[in-house]
Amino acid sequence: MRAAGRKEEANVDAIFTQEKRILKITTPLGADVLLLAGLSGQEAISSLFQFHLDLLAENRRQINFDELLGKKAGIEIMMPEGKKRYFSGYLNSFSQGARDQRFTRYRAEMVPGFWFLTRIAQSRIFQHINVPDILKQVLQGLDVAFELKGTYQPRDYCVQYRESDFNFASRLMEEEGIYYFFKHTADSHKMVVADTPQSHVDLGKILYEELGGGTRTEERMHRWEKIQDLRSGKYTLWDHCFELPGKHLEAEKTVMDSVPVGTVTHKLNAGSAFREIHALGSLLRAS
Repeated sequence: MRAAGRKEEANVDAIFTQEKRILKITTPLGADVLLLAGLSGQEAISSLFQFHLDLLAENRRQINFDELLGKKAGIEIMMPEGKKRYFSGYLNSFSQGARDQRFTRYRAEMVPGFWFLTRIAQSRIFQHINVPDILKQVLQGLDVAFELKGTYQPRDYCVQYRESDFNFASRLMEEEGIYYFFKHTADSHKMVVADTPQSHVDLGKILYEELGGGTRTEERMHRWEKIQDLRSGKYTLWDHCFELPGKHLEAEKTVMDSVPVGTVTHKLNAGSAFREIHALGSLLRAS
């Protein structure tokens, strides 16, 4: 009986592997310690991706949460025609679930490195520096590629006050029309900071099919939702500069209407030193 038990235990590693599975996961625990049973997630422009992982581990294995939390994990998905798609990130949550005769279920959440900046709050001042250079300081230590084509004026005075690094960086990017997205490889992900669509890779055509079920050999989209709502049609920014008391510091931008329903104007006091810089530059050019 003991010999039979040893033989069964020796065969366990050979049976429960991810070698020929469609879904695979790599963690610091080593190969096949955790098995990926399923995943769901979401990605969006200028948003932190978030993937929920359903995992299995044999009951005989000891899973140490400390060896996983804050560590990198990699996902491999086998696509049609032998192609592979990868997702990579950090595990910021890990929990243990139910147990059956052979496996214990676990659940984990995978996020980008940029997520860690949501946990760092501080106060600091940046002077005579533009937003891309501020971002390079805030995002220091992350794998980031800056693909910016625009020209950005220095800000005389930019303050981060009791604000998380993530919120601060996000606010500056929103003010300047900068966005970000992520590129994944087998063992890492890169944050791309951009301001033009040319930074994106052409995905080509994707099939659309509302009906689900069955087996498909091609990637396809199962759901498409069109949303249209009302927004302000005109934006006005104004400010006051004591060095130019007679200068009317105001700028307007009108948005093209596809469904005109009236006149709605959004007027905002910019209250930012960089508006003064634009005004001074215009004054110098005029003189």
